[in-house]
This record gives sequence, C-alpha cells and structure tokens, in this order.
Amino acid sequence: MGLSPGECSRWGGPGSCAGSELGGPAGADLALGGLLFDGTMQGPAAIASGNILTLGASGIDMSAANQNVTFNCAMILGGAQSWNVVSGQTLAVTNVVAITSLLTINGVGAVTLGGANTG
Repeated sequence: MGLSPGECSRWGGPGSCAGSELGGPAGADLALGGLLFDGTMQGPAAIASGNILTLGASGIDMSAANQNVTFNCAMILGGAQSWNVVSGQTLAVTNVVAITSLLTINGVGAVTLGGANTG
C-alpha cells in the first residue's frame, strides 16, 4: 500500500499503516498531509534517516498515542500546522526541521528538536 502526496497516514494497531509503508518508494522523499499516531501502537515508532519528510497542514497528532515517536529524517513543514502530544509520550525529531510556516505545539507531552533547525 503506497501513499499519495498530501494524504494523511495513520499509525496504530492491525489495519493501520506500518512503518515500511510510511517510507514510500525506496530511496524517495515523501510528502504527506499529516500523521496520526493512535492508541493501538504496538511499540515505539522510529522513522529512519536518509530522506526528507514534508508534512502538510494536518501536522502530527499524537493526542491518543500510547508510544513514543522519533523522527530521524529531515523534515519540512509544508504549511502552518500543529503538533499535539499526549501526556506521558515524547515526540523527538533528531534531524533538521525546515520551519517554513507557523508551528504550534499542543498537549502536555514532550517535544524535542535536536537538529540545527531553520526558519
């Protein structure tokens, strides 16, 4: 199952997108409308480095996540967006984030940006 540019991807239990599906075609950058990490995740999610992930206006929704999420890839914010992280979980971005639009952080979970971010 591949994702088209601009679509949102849901991560969680059976029937949702698996990590290998998020990467799109091997060796390619990926643009998505947003990401939803739900309460049926079966373990922490780690997105590998090597390509660029562009996120649209739906941003990152971890408001019901039951696991931590780490992005090791470079990211571009393709529009104004919110990142929402539930209490007790962490959203970590270890690579560069190109903040080209307004980024709003919601929720009481932890968000860490570890790269030399721009914008």
